[in-house]
Amino acid sequence: MRFRNWLLTGTSLTFLALAPLGVANAQDAADPALVAAYQTFQADQSEANKQALTEACITAGFANLDECIVALSAVAPVDQPSSSEEAAPPASSEEPAPPEVPSSEEVAPPAESSVEAPPAEASSSEAAPVAPSSEEAAPAPSSEEAVPPSSEEAAPPASSEEPAVDANADVLAQLTAAVNLYNEGVADLDAGDANGQVKIDQAQGQIDTICTGAGFADTASCLAQFGLALNPLPPAASSEQPVASEEPSEQPISELPNADEPVDENAVEVLPPEIAPEEAAPILDSAKDEENAVSEEPSDQVSEEPAPPEDAVPPPADDQGAQQDIQPPPPEDQSALTEEGQAKGEFDLEFAAPLAPETADVEIIETPSATNPTFIFKIGIYIYISNVRQERDRYYDPDADEIYYEDLSNGRVRETIIRPNGVKIVTIYNRYGEVLKRTKIYPDNREFYLATYQPADDSDGFWLDPGDELPPLRLTISAGDYILDADVADEDEVEFFLDQPPVEKVRRIYSIDEVKRSARIRDTVRRLEVGGLTFDTGKATISRDQVGALSKVAKAMLALLDRNPGEVFLVEGHTDAVGKDVPNLVLSDERAATVARILTDFYEVPPENLVTQGYGERYLKVKTEEAERLNRRVTIKRITPLVSYTADNG
Repeated sequence: MRFRNWLLTGTSLTFLALAPLGVANAQDAADPALVAAYQTFQADQSEANKQALTEACITAGFANLDECIVALSAVAPVDQPSSSEEAAPPASSEEPAPPEVPSSEEVAPPAESSVEAPPAEASSSEAAPVAPSSEEAAPAPSSEEAVPPSSEEAAPPASSEEPAVDANADVLAQLTAAVNLYNEGVADLDAGDANGQVKIDQAQGQIDTICTGAGFADTASCLAQFGLALNPLPPAASSEQPVASEEPSEQPISELPNADEPVDENAVEVLPPEIAPEEAAPILDSAKDEENAVSEEPSDQVSEEPAPPEDAVPPPADDQGAQQDIQPPPPEDQSALTEEGQAKGEFDLEFAAPLAPETADVEIIETPSATNPTFIFKIGIYIYISNVRQERDRYYDPDADEIYYEDLSNGRVRETIIRPNGVKIVTIYNRYGEVLKRTKIYPDNREFYLATYQPADDSDGFWLDPGDELPPLRLTISAGDYILDADVADEDEVEFFLDQPPVEKVRRIYSIDEVKRSARIRDTVRRLEVGGLTFDTGKATISRDQVGALSKVAKAMLALLDRNPGEVFLVEGHTDAVGKDVPNLVLSDERAATVARILTDFYEVPPENLVTQGYGERYLKVKTEEAERLNRRVTIKRITPLVSYTADNG
């Protein structure tokens, strides 16, 4: 499976055929921490050791666990030498000790390498060069003198009896060169040279790789250990540069300020104490949209009076209670298989350009064509990306699956994917490529409905936001009950949270794309933050400590899917407000797809039960135009009761 994406460049879209997630080879597999995890797993194939190996493989950049094990088998059990002159000791089933670092304290936890996902193309100030591996040489130091470590922290001289010292000397030399390059970039930016950002991005990638390879848990402790420091970025730095400020609080959201306040139209994001209160954005996406829309209105224009909020009522007790006011149609009307179709033959997801109704303020920035099924368009003041091919390619393997298409009435198309295990995924698209129905059929003929939208006419009003007709959301639950951070919750808490029903009654069943486009509709389901997942400049890079949060989420999803294989989860990608709108939108869509791929390829969450959407910088947690790691994140919502009838699903 490959990432495919369309990026707006000038007045045309440029096709990017990007490499698969986590291209890795035997040389990558030679990382000592990865080899150690592999050897431990080979010696004892317990669930804990499998999880440790999985996390190491993800952060080493492999596409899946099988590929990682194949590569490791080519290099293990032979350990890598600690220097070019010192041979590695014979392999053993025990985990090899990491290279010593000059410190009186304990060595930091194992390396937190990164999963490399395809970066989105952006302007030169936003693009980030690919970070070299730890085996690659760092660029030559600048003409400025390298910053030496203090005498107390300097690495001891090399000795043939202490090969780890050579490794430390190599680390210090490479790290010093990378820090010099970073500080050169800062100086260039201070002088008004935008190319300085390229140096900063390149150096940051090198520093991260060197530090994680040396066994440090974070860059700050690594640099401090070697007596090095990064100069502060100038205020005008213009790319998604990781913030050097304090790490956000690791307190559970329920214990942070404002967490016990009801989630009404005035509630704000629950943020760590170090964030100024006035920087907290509204907690509801629909409230953020409303606030942004008001700020965009001309000063002499009077905004319409918003609809009054409904009286607050307790949330439904379960999904069935949330849907008690809507009557499900017969199963044959919910299924994507019922209507008779005509074989279409070869088809490459070619869909028509949407014709927006007069009442909708929709501008198509780029229209889909025979070779471009993806488009970016503008609704009001917002831009939106629809990446049909990326979504389909995420759960279709051309080397293993069968696929065929049929024409249905009203310009609709039915797609059937047949997996080697006999499972069928049947999807009905409208003429614009939007998902109307999706059914999963097992070999024993059990059917589960993942999407059951019933449009009376999906050619016009489909483009209107169904949330516009609803009053502002008003709840009685607290922010701590509305949002959960998987990083500070255990697996049972994540499962319980994801299983919670919508916070208000569902008016009707929506299409998957209606849910993606409507902030007001999405607000009716609770928000799971995946450990505050944050990303490096211009790419979707997940550190190893955050992979553990994904593991908990995956296990919770699988537990829910055991009870109902028709569950649907929306993975949302977000960026901060630094950089340009369109590249940020594309980047956020890539990040959501990356997380979905990891959930599938490493944890075996069925890909058809995941849908993804990027929102760029539209829904900030922290109201700032500056680089802010809290705004670069992924969130997950269980949208099953919004897109299918849950009372009698399957």
